[in-house]
Amino acid sequence: MNSVSVQSSATPEHPQDAAKEPSFLVSGRALPTKLMVGLLLLFTALPYLPALRYGFVYDDTTLALGPVSALARLTPVEFFFTSVWDLRHSAIENNSRYYRPLFQTWFRVNAVFFGDHAAGWHLATLLVHLAVTALLFFFLRHHLRQAWAAFAGALIFGMHPVHVESVAWISGVPDPLVTLGVLGSFLLWQRSRERARAGLLLGSLSCYAAAQFTKEIAIVLPALIFLHVLTGAGENVETLGPGKDRFRSAFRQTLPFLGISMLYLGIRALAIPRVRTGSLPWVPARQAILTFPSVLLFYLRHLVWPVGLGLFYNIRLISSFKDTGFWVPLIALGVAVACTLAWLRIHPDSALLTALSWLALPLLPALDLALFFKDDSVHDRYLYLPSVGFAFLCGIAVKKLLGEKPGTLQRYLFLACAAAVIVACASLTAVQSAPWQDNLSLYTRAARISTNPNARLFLASEYINGGRLPEARGILEGLTREQPESWSPHYYLGFVDYQLKDFPSAEIYLHRAIELDPADPDEYFYLGLALFEENRLADASAQIHNAIATDPNREGYHYIAGLILVRQGEPDAAKTEFREELKHNSTNPLMRMQIEKLSGITPAEDGSSPALPSSQN
Repeated sequence: MNSVSVQSSATPEHPQDAAKEPSFLVSGRALPTKLMVGLLLLFTALPYLPALRYGFVYDDTTLALGPVSALARLTPVEFFFTSVWDLRHSAIENNSRYYRPLFQTWFRVNAVFFGDHAAGWHLATLLVHLAVTALLFFFLRHHLRQAWAAFAGALIFGMHPVHVESVAWISGVPDPLVTLGVLGSFLLWQRSRERARAGLLLGSLSCYAAAQFTKEIAIVLPALIFLHVLTGAGENVETLGPGKDRFRSAFRQTLPFLGISMLYLGIRALAIPRVRTGSLPWVPARQAILTFPSVLLFYLRHLVWPVGLGLFYNIRLISSFKDTGFWVPLIALGVAVACTLAWLRIHPDSALLTALSWLALPLLPALDLALFFKDDSVHDRYLYLPSVGFAFLCGIAVKKLLGEKPGTLQRYLFLACAAAVIVACASLTAVQSAPWQDNLSLYTRAARISTNPNARLFLASEYINGGRLPEARGILEGLTREQPESWSPHYYLGFVDYQLKDFPSAEIYLHRAIELDPADPDEYFYLGLALFEENRLADASAQIHNAIATDPNREGYHYIAGLILVRQGEPDAAKTEFREELKHNSTNPLMRMQIEKLSGITPAEDGSSPALPSSQN
């Protein structure tokens, strides 16, 4: 690797003084840095301002509102000993892979200040995105040594529509947070090399540790630093010297960050169960490898052409080398790589290598479908950190366009292009962030632009919540035909049929749901309710007790068991079930009144039974 040859120029102590900045004012004066940053943040914020009116969507109810309720009993210290999803579906092994204690702490802080007011949460997320955009400006200026090129690159990053998921969605904030920590750490590390101050290096390591405990992808930073030193990016060629061992220097610079990584991995191993991260059952290793080129092309296309964005996407698994879904993307990527290598051979440029490393390294984990779940393996939020590299490439292109001494034509061409980018990005971002305002809009768009089963399943769930049961049933019936081995559509369809009082059909689908996954207590509960409505009391009692055995503390279970016993003429046993219900249902005054009335075991004069609950979500 010592043979790496790149162009490099001396970097002064203050990078902003490295070169005279091209002027774009009529008076011939360059814009002050503070004004440039102010304009950058203003342009970045504008398309996201409508998001301040959006609500909690998708996972927000669990992840964001959790600190207000269930998670409130945990201290921030305890977050370091739990995974993100410990309070939900903790029995599912793969949910333990997400270990992000500072992300959980961030939500706790938001919960203290904003409670269940979504506007404050959205504002906090937007401010993080603005902070990242500002840091990126200084990062690019350090490498490009031209403020307007840095401004253009940072502006493209800040307004890029691909960040909608990370900025307009409250629970998408881990990616802006981790990028803030990674960029802050890298900038402090660079400054520590220039000024040789231990405090700067300590600050850099602290930022890296914070980023690492925010999201797992931060672990790529040591590799970025290693490649940065190895290629001599931004270095003073005089300090390197012809005999300098760059590999040894790169390793020495990376070593403290590797120490932080080892510390993180050690704490993570102690805090959460070990998770198999090889291949999930749904995707064989061969298919994951063959699908790799099409996934990479998918992400690159969203960086270059960010239209048709949504929550869920279709990624077709490739099973054969003969499949055009494998070799067509592979050829396209091969041509791109060959052109890049040819360009570097003719115009060696350390800045270009740095930009490519920031694009490629953080993107690599997102290309491994085995790390994710079926029908939920690709998301635009995974592009947030890699788009730093894309913004870097855009900055390099602008610098080439402007040159050292841009003429009048170049200046006006730049301003025209900048205006076009601002308008296009702002429009696309504003339009494509609008569906994130509520679940119905979000899932409707997802189902419209994609045939991903999750999109339709979530839309059906939202229809159920809104009382649009026939529409939900139409979607779910189609999903059960497409996915006969999938639990969710069968369970939801059984629930919908119970609500529609089609009890025989509800029984069929709920029995199938139990066959597919016997671990969920609600499937037994609703099956018991359907059987109860058909007056099949013994069968209903058996299913309700299956639900109780699966989760004895779930609200409403003992209440229904008591109603069955009332109808069976066993008042003493019914009273026992009602008393047990009161232990788990102390906050529902209406149900308490019903239980207290039924505890007298006074059947209605007309012989009817008390009303059953219509929903037990």
